[in-house]
Amino acid sequence: MSELVLGAVAYDPKVVTIWDGFRARDTDCGLTSLVVVRDDSPVQTAGDLRGRVVATGAIDSPQATLLPLSLLRGAGLQPGADVQVRGFDIGVGLHGDHIGGEREAARALAAGQVDAACMIDANLLLFAREGVLPSGTARVIAQTPPYDHCTMTAGPAADAALAARFRALLLGMS
Repeated sequence: MSELVLGAVAYDPKVVTIWDGFRARDTDCGLTSLVVVRDDSPVQTAGDLRGRVVATGAIDSPQATLLPLSLLRGAGLQPGADVQVRGFDIGVGLHGDHIGGEREAARALAAGQVDAACMIDANLLLFAREGVLPSGTARVIAQTPPYDHCTMTAGPAADAALAARFRALLLGMS
């Protein structure tokens, strides 16, 4: 009999209780990642970042590093070559489920230490409320298509029947 091995990160009690919120509604669907600049920046598009410094979240953060850097590649920029990447590796190993790196990237942008910062859309709003990036001081120059953040993903070696059964069990929960 085959088995399906699952991995999870429960580094804080809040991570466990997050699932209670998911039970009531899909809180992590339709998110986007952003590349933002200061409102007074001459940068208008992602392509204008050539030769500049871009701040990201933790190296393993899908929303604040991986997806935004993919946006830059799509604009013809090679991170590390065409643009300097300054990562804020806070919470590495938590697979992007940590706001610390994004907040520090936003602070660096507000302080003029970097030319752009990467973050998830909801955090741009949060940083405005917190005063990290006050409303009207930053603007979006690139945005990913919508995606779902918390997902279950199976590798190619996973037993297809077991993965299908697992999916059915998850979707069958009330």
